[in-house]
Amino acid sequence: MSSRRKAAKNPIRAAIAEILRGYRAVKGEVFSDQNPIRIALSELAEQLQQAEVVRAHATVRVTGSTGSGKWADVPWIGLRDDRSEDSVTLLFCADMRGVYLTVLQRVKTEGKKRIPKPVLERLARRSAELRPAFADLEAHGFLLDDTIALSSTTAQGQAYEPATIAHKHYAVASLPDDAALLADIDAALTVYDRHVAAQPAPTPIDAAAPAPRADFERRAALAELTAAIEAKGFVFEPWQIAAYVTALRTKPFVILAGVSGTGKSQLPRLVAELTGGVSDLLPVRPDWTDSSDVLGYTDLAGRFRPGPLLALAAEAAKQPSIHHVCVVDEMNLARVEQYFAEVLSRIEDRREVPGGGLRSGPLLTARPPGEEVDSRWAGVALPENLALVGTVNMDETTHGFSRKVLDRAFSLEISDIDLARWKPAAAAPPAVRPWPAAALRPRAIRLGGLSLRGEEEKLVTKAVGALVAVNEVLRRAELQVGYRVRDEIALFLLHAHEVKDAFVTRADKGKKGEDVDPLDLALVMKILPRIAGGSGAVRDVVTGLFGWAIQGKPFAGEDDATRALDAWREAGRPGRVAAARFPRMAARLALMADRLLSDGYTSFWA
Repeated sequence: MSSRRKAAKNPIRAAIAEILRGYRAVKGEVFSDQNPIRIALSELAEQLQQAEVVRAHATVRVTGSTGSGKWADVPWIGLRDDRSEDSVTLLFCADMRGVYLTVLQRVKTEGKKRIPKPVLERLARRSAELRPAFADLEAHGFLLDDTIALSSTTAQGQAYEPATIAHKHYAVASLPDDAALLADIDAALTVYDRHVAAQPAPTPIDAAAPAPRADFERRAALAELTAAIEAKGFVFEPWQIAAYVTALRTKPFVILAGVSGTGKSQLPRLVAELTGGVSDLLPVRPDWTDSSDVLGYTDLAGRFRPGPLLALAAEAAKQPSIHHVCVVDEMNLARVEQYFAEVLSRIEDRREVPGGGLRSGPLLTARPPGEEVDSRWAGVALPENLALVGTVNMDETTHGFSRKVLDRAFSLEISDIDLARWKPAAAAPPAVRPWPAAALRPRAIRLGGLSLRGEEEKLVTKAVGALVAVNEVLRRAELQVGYRVRDEIALFLLHAHEVKDAFVTRADKGKKGEDVDPLDLALVMKILPRIAGGSGAVRDVVTGLFGWAIQGKPFAGEDDATRALDAWREAGRPGRVAAARFPRMAARLALMADRLLSDGYTSFWA
């Protein structure tokens, strides 16, 4: 902010006066981001955003424009709730004799030199229809009519006039002080808030995906997919593919772990490619310490440079019928909670909207300076047809995951390696019918959003009972899980039940594959990654859960745990304990207990 304006008693009025005095002169100059008038308007928008009366309207965002590539005839500053196409907007007259505070419909001219008369008439009709809702503004000196006069000769400027619902004029010679102007803005926003709340919920940018086709049958589609992946020469267990797809449907954030070369990056690419989706690779760099490399940043010239994930989210939102996946490769080379902070928050603030679909808030929670970000990027949300899949190699050079990250993801390990199993890819792999994007839409995002009965109710009751028992053991190290984990495990089971035939091991040598319990997998994915350390409390948790996974209750003493661990070692350290209640959970806990005894430290990851 210029020192003169900063020192002014009424800095908002001073900024408006500076624009009114200088704007006509700069219109004859080359358009520049560094022009003092353009900077003044940007700083004015920032002042308004920080004003207490504006901050009191928490969902309102302030943007502004002096044009894009050339000077606008009518510069503006808008205060808008993303749920509405209308706004409270300061419109500067083209002749700069004053400024209007308006309630304005959104005007889209897209560079047209002339707006068709029917469009102008529709704007005028809607303004007239909406004016009764803003009648309270008359007590604050606003006019609810079509007498606004912006003196503009451009299509955009002329369209603003019929798009104006209410207006109040401030002449350049009699601009109000900051207190009076902010009081008018507060009055306008108060009525505007009621208007937004009364409107039907708009169709969000990420909720336009159609429902799954009537002929889409999940079991058959997943069987086709599994056969096609195998025909391409890739080695995955059927249950691994089923668990990945089911986890992705339950939560759009999956972490794939395992040693290098096991197909962690290939699995999401193959699933997307074979089902008609799109996959993009985002390699993580070790020097990422914030979200700028993911979501974008403002360069030295004041231009916003969108990051790859923000651009992908915008592209996915334009193609709601196609599922997109962003593979965040080597995710833990940098600290995930730092460069993914906003993304993690948006994953959790998803909400269901009327008519179906899910909606999140904008990915850019802190508005960068500059106009391009406001008009093109500021409203980009996390669309429901975009999922994030992180790949992980855990070694001494990488970062561990915080509980904040783990609670928001399904962590699936791809570690069953059979080097002897290979065959050339089929010349013509079997075709897979394209999946609609809605096929990966969850039934709900919270357990309370479902009405269950019969077998489904029994599944959820079983899962909740298991988690209650697990929490009693986790309590020993203050590692209990909350409602989010409960709901996600229950929803995973419900989704898995729809394709239960796919949760099997690979059929081999004429033998039918063995069933894999989705609850066993869910407990491994959502509970065990949280456990790390070398303390006595962590040891109690590991051995307690080891006993519970084998026999349904913690071991009575150390001797029982030692005997079970010795049996696992003698069996060749298998990936499942065949006689256990939860075979895969028991095997992983045996591995964690073994590491704890040999190294004095253990975790799910290393």
